[in-house]
Amino acid sequence: PANLSAFRRIVFAQKAASTLVNVSINTGGDIYFNVEDVATVYSVFTTSPIAANTWTHVAARWTASTQTAEILINGVVQTTSTAGRSSGGTNGIMTIGSRSNGGQHFFGMMDELRIWNTARSNADILANYNQTVSPSSPGLETYYKMDEGTGLTTADATANANTGTLLNGTSWVVPSTAPIVLLSSCTGPS
Repeated sequence: PANLSAFRRIVFAQKAASTLVNVSINTGGDIYFNVEDVATVYSVFTTSPIAANTWTHVAARWTASTQTAEILINGVVQTTSTAGRSSGGTNGIMTIGSRSNGGQHFFGMMDELRIWNTARSNADILANYNQTVSPSSPGLETYYKMDEGTGLTTADATANANTGTLLNGTSWVVPSTAPIVLLSSCTGPS
């Protein structure tokens, strides 16, 4: 679910001032996906909003070979329109739920955040959008299950150990009601 009262960042990562990626949601519930590669902007947004107060799987896929930015909702490729340039943040930082300068907070709930180093196929996304995946899946760079329950970090379930530091205390921790199927091949807390 999302608070749709303002533009919010879901994931934001900036390598350099002219190289960044972000997934955001606007006040109307449209999802935005921006990739900026050395000042060339590839940016799209969904033309149909997601529903408020409903668990929704959002996948943003960048295919560098075709310079294609796509958004999938609950495993289905969405119709998109061209969006504009994203505002920047701080170099070398990835944030979840805000821009790297701490602005544009996302006030919804997140679960099962995965970052891959390959463009997942439509079939892969559709088959796995409501399931846990094995932390040793090929191409899985970071996997935050977000199920610690307490504390100021969220563990990366992959061997890459990209532990996330949580800011603003532990008020973010709530029991997940996301419709996720736990797979027996997964290890670690689910």
